[in-house]
Amino acid sequence: MKRVVLFFICSLFLVIYLPHHETEAASARKICIDPGHQQKSNSGKEPNAPGSSILKTKVSSGTAGKYTRKAEYVVVLEISKKLKTELQDRGYSVYMTRTTHNVNLSNIERAQYCNSVKADLTLRIHADGSTNQKHQGIHVLYPSGNVTKSINKESEKAAKAILNELINSTGAYKANGDGLSPRTDITGFNWSKYPVVLPELGFMSNIEEDKKLSNEEYQWKLAKGMANGVDDYFDIDRTYLKLKENATIYDNRADKLIKVGKLAKGQIYPFVSEYGNWYKIKFSDYYGYIKKNSTTVVNTAPKNENISYKNSKKEIITVADAKVYDNSSGKLVPFATIEKNKKYNIISDYGSWYRIDVAGRIGYINKNNTALPNYFKVGSLDTPVYDNRSGNLVKVGTLEANQVFPRVSDYGNWHRIKFADHYGYVKKADTTFITKLTISNENKTNKKTSRNFVAVANLPVYDNSSGKLIKFATIEEGKQYPIISDYGNWFRIDVAGRIGYISKGNTAIPDYFKVKATDVAVYDNRSGKLVKVGTLKAHQVFPRVSDYGNWHKIDFAGHFGYIKKEATTYVNSISINNENNTYRNTSSSFSPNYDLTVYDNTSGKLVPFATIEKGNSYPIISNYGSWYRVDVSGRIGYVNKKYVY
Repeated sequence: MKRVVLFFICSLFLVIYLPHHETEAASARKICIDPGHQQKSNSGKEPNAPGSSILKTKVSSGTAGKYTRKAEYVVVLEISKKLKTELQDRGYSVYMTRTTHNVNLSNIERAQYCNSVKADLTLRIHADGSTNQKHQGIHVLYPSGNVTKSINKESEKAAKAILNELINSTGAYKANGDGLSPRTDITGFNWSKYPVVLPELGFMSNIEEDKKLSNEEYQWKLAKGMANGVDDYFDIDRTYLKLKENATIYDNRADKLIKVGKLAKGQIYPFVSEYGNWYKIKFSDYYGYIKKNSTTVVNTAPKNENISYKNSKKEIITVADAKVYDNSSGKLVPFATIEKNKKYNIISDYGSWYRIDVAGRIGYINKNNTALPNYFKVGSLDTPVYDNRSGNLVKVGTLEANQVFPRVSDYGNWHRIKFADHYGYVKKADTTFITKLTISNENKTNKKTSRNFVAVANLPVYDNSSGKLIKFATIEEGKQYPIISDYGNWFRIDVAGRIGYISKGNTAIPDYFKVKATDVAVYDNRSGKLVKVGTLKAHQVFPRVSDYGNWHKIDFAGHFGYIKKEATTYVNSISINNENNTYRNTSSSFSPNYDLTVYDNTSGKLVPFATIEKGNSYPIISNYGSWYRVDVSGRIGYVNKKYVY
């Protein structure tokens, strides 16, 4: 069945038919990969074949590298995971008997698993060992006995195809003469119902091959070679495209065709699959599409086809239309162009160039045509930082002119940055991308604590990594901000991914407040109305539960009370002796006959710090002679029993 995708371009509908197939191939084929051995061997016995009286060890732990000392079970799982990726990229359905080392799977269980998924082909991945350290090369085992008569012919065909492509891909020798090893004694073969092969990918007892088997690039060559062999076994063509004319590369991830680059006339390219009237190609970390009518099919591979390199996580962004060059001939030959302002994953640095993969070919792009997409430089004027969590843009700070900052991500016309314990947003129009990183105080390790401060004025933030205090940001007055650590008279903080320092003299403790010169009312809003239930005394300091817009939320009478912020100030040091850190309310309570004064006696004198309104029920912590002990706004106080009922 065919699916239809519609793209709207220039007021016309372009219909792309998506065939079921990515060649007859892959999408219909199941491959089972069995990475040999495991962390702990199982010396128990199991029948070598169905109905056999011959018993063999369930599974051994395998060999280990002569040079690397790396276990075979580790190496073959690394290679198997790469093979899985390579096969999945070609459209195969891939199953693995194990993806970790800490398993207990016998050879029968491994075969039965691959039987259960009805694998069209099973590859049992191994590495070899020998007492003769000169032995080297690759050989592929396949079943040949009477027990496996129904799968012998197909297994041999697969073994030959895979061996041939492994040799082509790696340049390794064929071990054991012709590199093919028919076997009747392997349990994993004898219990298989579907074609199966066992590639021995090199001798770990040979120092040079041992080194190669742990080399990332060589492992990808092995994976590519085996995948090519699987393609050959299933008669899947690996043809290439030759461009009759320059061809535009499109990205369709946004459900519309966006131009992202060009391929050059006369050049040859691998492709991933057919896609109706298009070819799908590799482009950065996604797929691009070129029109079929600009190509012809050839069987000759380009010299710089990417066999082993994989993209890193590092990205660049093009600051101009950037040509991509092939240097495999010793000359720089352009074969592709990446459009301006496009992000692209690189493989690696290469001096003044970046090494990249474009359409399955290795190319080089000049660094002068690129920038670092995860950093930006503020223009000649300071730029605001906004918080949009409320649905409105609220200014919370500024970044200084000509300073460079990391960003979290792209956000349309904005940069998203780290700011306080949330995200901030900076207009792209006020910034430029950079080609070279010049930040000495980027935060890569420091984590914020649970402590916060609040800015009591617009608060400058300084970088001191040069030995001088250089202002690079400002935090707006009233903004609460998390602290990394104390630093003498300063707090160390993170602003937009950079370590900065702010003077403690311009900060306050956000979880405490001080009442100004006039007593302030405490309100209860549980009824939906503001009902006065008490007062807090002038010049007294109190802890609060949390911020509540223009109010402080406090503990009051076993529920919450609310205090107007405008009647208070923040404090930069705590001077409360009777803060309640341990006492809990009981189920007993009282109601005052009059507006009832609450006293602090920690100084040895009765100091009034609050009142409870007449008639309001209030919970008791405990009796204290002629007094009750209570909690008012997080402070321990005492009320006289004779004024309550």
